[in-house]
Amino acid sequence: MDIKVIKKLISFALIGIAIYSSSIYSMNQKTDKTIPEQLAEITAHELIKQRLQRKFVPPRPESIDFKIQYQKLLEDYIEFEDHFNQIKEEPEASYGGINYIMTLEEMKQTLKEKFVTMKKNGLIFSKDEFEKIKDKYFNRPINDLTRIWGADYLKNKISESEQLQAEYGVPNYIIVAQDPNSIKINLSFSNELFPIANSLENGLIYFEKIAGIPIASWHSSSVNDIGIKSGIGYDDFSDPGNILLENKSDKKYVVDLEFKSFKLPVNGYTQWVLNYAAKRFRYLNHVGLDYTFILDLKT
Repeated sequence: MDIKVIKKLISFALIGIAIYSSSIYSMNQKTDKTIPEQLAEITAHELIKQRLQRKFVPPRPESIDFKIQYQKLLEDYIEFEDHFNQIKEEPEASYGGINYIMTLEEMKQTLKEKFVTMKKNGLIFSKDEFEKIKDKYFNRPINDLTRIWGADYLKNKISESEQLQAEYGVPNYIIVAQDPNSIKINLSFSNELFPIANSLENGLIYFEKIAGIPIASWHSSSVNDIGIKSGIGYDDFSDPGNILLENKSDKKYVVDLEFKSFKLPVNGYTQWVLNYAAKRFRYLNHVGLDYTFILDLKT
C-alpha cells in the first residue's frame, strides 16, 4: 500500500479516537464543574486540536485521548490552586502590585490605592503646576507605566541591602495629568506571568534629572550587584546610558526601568502556576488581552 495512503488512514484513525474519547467523556461529565475542571476541559480540547493539525508527524494516540489529557491537566490545576495564597504573597509573583490571583476589581482597587497615595505624596501634577518645576526633570516624557513599577521594584530591592543603598539609586518620578483627579490606565493581560498596567492614557510621566556619566556595561560590577545572579533581575546593561554615575554623589543611578529591562526571578514551578493563574483570570473575568479604565482619585 502507498505510504501516503497509510499516513492518511493513520490520521483518520487518530481523529476518530479523539472524537470518540471526547464524546464518551462529555456524556458523563458533571454540570456543576469546578474551575480547575472547566479549564482542564477547555485546555484539553485546545491541545488535541493543535496536535491534530500537525502536518508531518501524526500524534501519538494518548496525546489526543481526551480523557488522558483532561486528567493530567486536572491533577496539575488542582495542585496549582493549592499554591495560590503562597504565590500571592511572594513579591516576584506580581508586578506593580497586581497579579493574576486577583480579580479584575481587586486589581483596579489596588491600582487606585497606589495612585491615591502618589497624589497624597505630591507625585501627580497638573500641567500648570509642572511648568514651575519642569527644570528638575528630564525632558523626555513617556506614558509607559512600567517605568514607575520598575522604579518602585528596584528601590525596594536596593533598600534591603546597606551595600546597595550606599552604591545605587533610582531617580524619582512624577505624573503630569490632564486632570490630576482622574487617571486613565490600560491594563495588559498578554504576559503569562503578570498582568501589567502598562500605559497612562491621559497624562505623561517625567523622571528626575540625573547629571552623570553613562557607565552601564556587561563587564561592570552592577551585573552581579543588581543583575540576574543577584536575584534582583535587572538585565539592561547594553546601553551605557541606562546607568549613570551621578557627578555630585558618585552613586550609580539606574534610569532605564521599563518592564523589558528586567528578568524577574520566577522559577519553573512558579511559572507554571502563574501561567495557569493567567488562564484562570481571563476565563473568569471574560477579558481579552487589554482593558482600559478610569480611576477617580477624588474619593
